[in-house]
Amino acid sequence: MTKKGMLALLLLTTSLMANSRPVEMQAGGMVVKVEFYTPSIVRIVKSPSGHPYSKESLVVTARPEETEVSQKGNRISSNLLTVSIDQKTGALTFTANGRTLLREKSACTFEPRTEGPDAGAYRVTQTFQLDKDEAIYGLGTIQNGRMNRRGEHKLMEQSNLEDFQNVLQSIKGWGLFWDNYSRTQFDDDARQGMSFSSEVGHCADYYFMYSILPLGPEMQYVGEKRWDVLDIRLYPGADGEFTLYEDEGDNYNYEKGIYATIPFHWNDKARTLTIGNRQGSYPGMLTSRQFRITLPDGTAQTVSYQGAATTVAL
Repeated sequence: MTKKGMLALLLLTTSLMANSRPVEMQAGGMVVKVEFYTPSIVRIVKSPSGHPYSKESLVVTARPEETEVSQKGNRISSNLLTVSIDQKTGALTFTANGRTLLREKSACTFEPRTEGPDAGAYRVTQTFQLDKDEAIYGLGTIQNGRMNRRGEHKLMEQSNLEDFQNVLQSIKGWGLFWDNYSRTQFDDDARQGMSFSSEVGHCADYYFMYSILPLGPEMQYVGEKRWDVLDIRLYPGADGEFTLYEDEGDNYNYEKGIYATIPFHWNDKARTLTIGNRQGSYPGMLTSRQFRITLPDGTAQTVSYQGAATTVAL
C-alpha cells in the first residue's frame, strides 16, 4: 500500500473519534444513519434513497452525549458496541467484544401508501434474526399469561385491556425500542424472524441498547418460581444504571405505592457495581436473596443481599 493510501485509511478510521456525529451511508437502496447516544445506546434511522426524512422523536427526550466513535469501512464502533452495515442489502449487525448480539435478517422494506391521509408515507417493516433459544421480554401488558414473547403474533393497538410499548429486552443483554406511533404488527417466527411492521411511517427508527441485565428463572406466569437467586449480566465499557422493580404481580396494589425497588450502578473506571438500599416493601417480598454477577469474559461473583447497600469490585 502506498503512503497516500495508508494516510487515507488512517483518516477514515479516525475521522469520527471524540465526537458523536451521526454516520450516514447509502446501502441497499436506502440511506442508513447510525448515531451513538452513549457507548451503549445507538439510534438507527433508515429511509428510502431519494426520500430523506429527518424525524424528531415524540418519546425519546435524551440527546446524544459526547461519545468516542470510530469508523472503519462499513463498521461504526464505540468502545462497547459495533454496528456493521451490509453494503449490498443495508442490513445491520450489532456486536460487542466480538460476540453477535442481534442482526437484521433482511433489509428494511418500505411499502408506499398511495391513498387517503397517509398517502406519501410507507408501511415500514424491519425483520431481525434471533437465536433459536433466545428469550425476549417486553411489549407492554398482553393478556395471555406469557412473559416470553417468542412465537408471539400481535397487532399492537392500545385498548382497555392491553397496553403496548414497542420495547423488547433479550436475555443476551440487548434492548430495542421501535420508535413508531402507528398501529404496528409484531411477529416472531422461528423461520421468518422477529419483525415490527408499522402501518404508517416515513422511515424506520429504532434504538439499540446494551447494558446491565438482570435475569431471573425462566417463567411462563407470575409466581411460578422463586426469584431468590438473580443473575446480573454486566457489559463494561461505560457507566450504567438500572433499577430492579418488584411487586406482588397479581393485583393493583402498586398503584398505592406497595412495591419495592433496588438501584444498581456500574462504575466503569473503578470496575465496581454498587447495589443500593432497597426502597419500599410489599406482602410476600423476599427479604434475602443472592445476586450472581457475571462479566462477558466469565468473571463472576455471588453476593448475598438483605436490603442494605453493598459494593462489589470486579
